[in-house]
Amino acid sequence: MEADLVTEAGYDFKGISCGKLRRYFSWENFLDIFRTLWGILQSIGIIWKFKPEIVFCKGGYVSTPVAIAAWLCRKPLIIHESDLEMGLANRIASKFAKYVCVSFPETIENWKKSKPALAAKMFLSGSPVRAELRQGIAEKGWDFTGFKPGKKVILIMGGSQGAQFINELIWFNESKLLEKYQLVHVCGKGKITSDIKHQDGYFSCEYIGEELKDVYAITDLIIGRAGANSLAEIAYLSKPAILIPLVVGSRGDQVSNAESFAKNHPVIILNEKEIDYHQLDLLARIEQLLKLPIKSNDSANDDASAKIVELILKTTQSYGQTKA
Repeated sequence: MEADLVTEAGYDFKGISCGKLRRYFSWENFLDIFRTLWGILQSIGIIWKFKPEIVFCKGGYVSTPVAIAAWLCRKPLIIHESDLEMGLANRIASKFAKYVCVSFPETIENWKKSKPALAAKMFLSGSPVRAELRQGIAEKGWDFTGFKPGKKVILIMGGSQGAQFINELIWFNESKLLEKYQLVHVCGKGKITSDIKHQDGYFSCEYIGEELKDVYAITDLIIGRAGANSLAEIAYLSKPAILIPLVVGSRGDQVSNAESFAKNHPVIILNEKEIDYHQLDLLARIEQLLKLPIKSNDSANDDASAKIVELILKTTQSYGQTKA
């Protein structure tokens, strides 16, 4: 998906080999050591050919070989941690980075006692959000979904890969929800099923691209995971949300994200491990949430991109002067 999006935006895309550390025994962990080493060599080749003045990495295990290659090539490195709790990839990359941009103030506070040197590198930037998300046109949103104004619209998204638990939760409650609402359901790649006959007022797709801003324009409430980037968009658009953080196979970062986010935003957090979607009264939770007052967040994450760009330029200039 990333390759398609980057290419469509007019930028060159270079893929590299990378290894993932699984939090359980797997022979793949041993093989991935060699994949990571090969990824470092590939990254060195890309850096040598592209000759960047600075390298910026935004989390994920695929960024680890690039971060190490940047250090080996003596290129200044800035990384960005989206989640409240820093992941393993960024903990490794932070050893080579000049600055660590973070989205949550708690991230800096949490590291001040245990690793003050790391906390000193941290820079509270927030998470970048595309300004165009506020520029959606409602009429285009109605045309895209086939809906009509009248009933409120709920947007369901389970992250870039979709979330089967959320999908099943929505499908189980579909009839009740459609009595009062219209549903835009982003199921994830390969997760749309033909076994279910859907009713009027239900629109599903694997992924929404350019039309997302228009869908946001008609959305009254969001149901989804608690990835930091998703939360940044929700805050930016001042939408109420039901959050179901990813727990299974996760280090728990989305739970921390959701708890921090709930301090300042109208949300309901559901624990996937503790709820039975056959018994959960989802309709009641939605109605409860829609009664809460919504405060406009006109400045939420507006300047995150600008802050990061300014830091990149400042670091590049400083590095050039030092090198000279």
